[in-house]
Amino acid sequence: MTEAPQKLSYTLAGYDDRAANGLLIRRLLPSRQRDANTRYAFLLLLAITFTFWVSQVLGPSLGNSAYVYFLGILLLAVPIFWIAAFRGQRSRVLAAFANTPARRGTTALSTTDEGLTFATDGSRLTLFWSGIADIIEGKDGLFVLPGDAEFIPIPASAFKSEAEKHATLSDLRARLARTKGEDA
Repeated sequence: MTEAPQKLSYTLAGYDDRAANGLLIRRLLPSRQRDANTRYAFLLLLAITFTFWVSQVLGPSLGNSAYVYFLGILLLAVPIFWIAAFRGQRSRVLAAFANTPARRGTTALSTTDEGLTFATDGSRLTLFWSGIADIIEGKDGLFVLPGDAEFIPIPASAFKSEAEKHATLSDLRARLARTKGEDA
């Protein structure tokens, strides 16, 4: 059965990629990867405790040598530097992702029986229904998930109302379910 194509037009200017990434990380990543900040805090606490212990145990026997305190500072500096470097790298990756040609300008989204087509001035991407893992709703719009670690946002500003957003989500999920042989 051929359905009427649906068309939307939107821009991602001012779109909060960090919030979208946070939502998807919480949804998609296993808890051991998701809870990395807790592990970093625990490692930092362990380094502080170990440094204090080294200074108490070895300090008096070495005459409270400056080397013991230097070792303690070094033990504290390594995890702090590692965490700071990781966060800086993540920020640079997110900034580069936000500035790709496919995310600049106005995006025209059209749905057909074959799939979803996202078109901008500099790119065109067609995702066949069989290549879409899921379509989910977030607080800032919809997310098309072609794989486990990637997403294409459709911001809430693309819809005239909340009802239109829910109707579009229902339509997209129904089309997706039909191609995967599930009941809509």
